[in-house]
Amino acid sequence: MALRLPRNLPAAVLLVIHRSPFIVSKLPEVVGARAKMKVELAGEGSILHHGACMVAPVDRHIIIGQDMRIHLLSDGAYRARNIDALFNSLANHAGPRTIGVILSGTPRDGSLGLLALKQAGGIALVQEPADAEFPDMPRNAIACDGPVDFVGPIELLAREIRTRLGCATVSYA
Repeated sequence: MALRLPRNLPAAVLLVIHRSPFIVSKLPEVVGARAKMKVELAGEGSILHHGACMVAPVDRHIIIGQDMRIHLLSDGAYRARNIDALFNSLANHAGPRTIGVILSGTPRDGSLGLLALKQAGGIALVQEPADAEFPDMPRNAIACDGPVDFVGPIELLAREIRTRLGCATVSYA
């Protein structure tokens, strides 16, 4: 099941996952083939723009600077809490304008960053652990983060994002 977001989403999507830097990645192509949004490989200094899904290169972590541009951090280990790094940067520079989403995964990454995001006025959404192939990350986020704004299966997460962004008209074409 895919997180269906419209092509005309009035927000940028930053996709961060745990993956090995030693395996050739086709993530932008795979996501682009299934998503209705434009999928781009993020570069240093890339500008966030509505309707785009940006993915980090395999050997880098995405953070957002005060200038609201993407900055890429070196990846010391591919499971080096890259979701926490992104969420913490968003909490510092765009907290109230951010929706953080935790999906299926095995480590605890994302839990502390989602808490920081929530404390900065952002919205915290978490996939229902029973709906996740790997429920550890959603479970940890729910346990660690205190008041999560919404927990649900992936199709309801997409609807919740669209609702919170006021997407009355959506285009999937």
